[in-house]
Amino acid sequence: MSKVFKAGICVSYLVAVARQGEQLGEIVVPRGMIGFATVCSIVVNGALLRAGVPMDSRFGGILDIRDRKTMRFVELIHYAGSSLDPSGVFIRGKMTTVSQAAGKGRGKVLANFKLGSAMLCAGRTEVAEGHLQIALDLSREMGLAIQEMQSLAALSRVKLLSGDAAMALEFSSKVIEKLGDDMPPDANELHFTHAKVLKANGRGDESLPHLERARLSVLERAETIQDDTLRGGFLDACREILTAWEAEASTSPE
Repeated sequence: MSKVFKAGICVSYLVAVARQGEQLGEIVVPRGMIGFATVCSIVVNGALLRAGVPMDSRFGGILDIRDRKTMRFVELIHYAGSSLDPSGVFIRGKMTTVSQAAGKGRGKVLANFKLGSAMLCAGRTEVAEGHLQIALDLSREMGLAIQEMQSLAALSRVKLLSGDAAMALEFSSKVIEKLGDDMPPDANELHFTHAKVLKANGRGDESLPHLERARLSVLERAETIQDDTLRGGFLDACREILTAWEAEASTSPE
């Protein structure tokens, strides 16, 4: 473990230690053994979320490292398309070579691909745009259509925040063109972004159909969530979409 830490292939250098009979989370360390707990990216996401900075994990994968530099993702599993933890799948498949990456600087390690709004929340739109452009290029290189649309939509939001409504419309229109009649898990955000961009360009009359599709996507996803608490949390997170549709629908002519 120390070699991996020294190589910088870790989320944090902090490690919790528990002896036999002691507890780490919900796990009790068995007799004659010692337990170790390391920090994972979920903990970081939780800390950022608590600070008001949302992070959106899109997929888990295997990152290729060469000469101690990250090169590219060689395997990917989209969180929305799997009921299993991608990292667990890769570990059980023995698809990583962490020791080689740490010792020789060449190998494959687990990594998550996240689209975060940290830079946007901080008002650093130029930095955000640079990171999103990299995400877009990577998505296109690997043929990841959903991630490409997500990156385009995020770039559209960046341009809108920067005051460039025309360029925002160019990006969001590409999203809708690629989306077609499909309804991926995040179709609500894609249509909602396009609706906001249309309105910013003085084309509010065209935004209502996209608001309607965003609302339908939210309701359809909510129906698939069996747990009442989780369903309520999801609807609260989508409250902006539902409120915007209600406001537009109430003022639109019959």
